[in-house]
Amino acid sequence: MEADGQPSARIRVAFEVDDAEAATRDLVEAGGTLIAEPRETPWRSMNSRLNGPAGLQITLFQELDRPAG
Repeated sequence: MEADGQPSARIRVAFEVDDAEAATRDLVEAGGTLIAEPRETPWRSMNSRLNGPAGLQITLFQELDRPAG
């Protein structure tokens, strides 16, 4: 979804973050390669995808609908 139909790497790691846009920007500034900008998914999360060290593909996601509590 977040990568416009580009296939995922064999191994992809996902991290939940509080702010997907800021975390994506931080990882790009640290040397990550952006595959897809943060975008809202139909299931109400903000997802982005990057290539990190050693070809590791990373998905960052931020849940937009938090349960009350």
